[in-house]
Amino acid sequence: MKSTNKTPEKFKILVFGMDNQNLRTREDTVRDKYTISYTDMNTSEKFDDFDGVIIFQGSFESVKIRSGVYTSSWTEISYDENNLHIREKEIARLHKKNGFSCHLLTKEFTHIIDAKYRLETDLTKTRLKDVNLVISNLQNRITSIQFSKGMDAFKKFIENYGAASTTFRKNNTKQDFKAIAHIEEKVVGFSLNQQEYFIPSLPPSEFSSEIEDFFCSLCDALISCHTQKHTTVPTWAKEFDLSVEKEKEQKIRELEEELSKECLYLKKINSYKNCLCLSGPELAEVVGKIFSDGMNISVDDSDEHREDLKLLDESGKTIALCEIKGVNRGIKREQINQADSHRERAELPIDFPTLLIVNTAKEAQSLEDKNQLIANEQIKHAFNTNILILRTFDLLGMLRLHLLNKYSKEEILDLLLKNKGWLQYSNDTMIVIHE
Repeated sequence: MKSTNKTPEKFKILVFGMDNQNLRTREDTVRDKYTISYTDMNTSEKFDDFDGVIIFQGSFESVKIRSGVYTSSWTEISYDENNLHIREKEIARLHKKNGFSCHLLTKEFTHIIDAKYRLETDLTKTRLKDVNLVISNLQNRITSIQFSKGMDAFKKFIENYGAASTTFRKNNTKQDFKAIAHIEEKVVGFSLNQQEYFIPSLPPSEFSSEIEDFFCSLCDALISCHTQKHTTVPTWAKEFDLSVEKEKEQKIRELEEELSKECLYLKKINSYKNCLCLSGPELAEVVGKIFSDGMNISVDDSDEHREDLKLLDESGKTIALCEIKGVNRGIKREQINQADSHRERAELPIDFPTLLIVNTAKEAQSLEDKNQLIANEQIKHAFNTNILILRTFDLLGMLRLHLLNKYSKEEILDLLLKNKGWLQYSNDTMIVIHE
């Protein structure tokens, strides 16, 4: 994993929530490679003002076991929601600038309350909410744990302070999961995406003379591991020619250009779906683009009535009129009559192809609600007045079939110009219904 952010020459590390662990804050610990600052839960310091942050598991939640005289015991859990959400945003910004976070796992997880997963009550748990892990608590804390292959940097800390109460098993997680510590075959410590570390440990004691050694051993391991994974190749080293760089760079540019085109195309075809939601001139505009851009059928939208369109042939001659409406419910007789009047107003013959395109049930909340059938009497009236009805649902269906190469532009024009009644999209085909 490469980053444009440089690794700092001297790391600023924050140990957060000392008071939650009954530990007193102390003066900064200064070493050649880092400075450690110790703060309480209510500190105004922001995580993303540092290069790394160390967080104690359970800092944001309070777990109590209750029992009654006549009932079995139960678990109550409360948490500092506002502070937790603020720190979630800070830790996201910290990671974005290539910083790291470390969660000290000092006790078992309270992730199942009343047979329900509760991963929202503590920062350590919320960071695992979207990671597909199987979390299991051990019956007792175990101190005889080993550092995993390739994680020699954590050897001193794990030997002196490592202790596990919980095991973790990845379950097809898409994130970069690497074991740091294990008990036999079971993982008890790990990293995610090479910048978030979950380390099993004994809780540091205020009365221990080793408290400074505790955090220095941990920071030595974290910085060694993090620096190794995030070192950027210096400019002078990049000058060494391995012969394939230019070819690969050109290929990347071509792929990026192709990706950009595909994204624009996807954005365009997704915009067509707005015809299921709009009304008025905005609906007419989308319908026009479906015909012109989606099906390559020329349109004229310069009619004095902004909800009207004309379909044109290749010479620019009008071949069909379109009356476009958005309604809250189904199609009514008056809308069919308006399409007929549109044709009459244009002084065209009564058999001139005229389409009534209606966004029915425009406030529907599902495709099922959207796919309302047209009443038989309205279909008959449209047939008798030489009007062809399409719901915008049918129009999108026709576009889909065109994009699948099931209907050519010419076949679509035949359907639109030679039929009357209702042109329905159903079962991935177009059906003409007369009554």
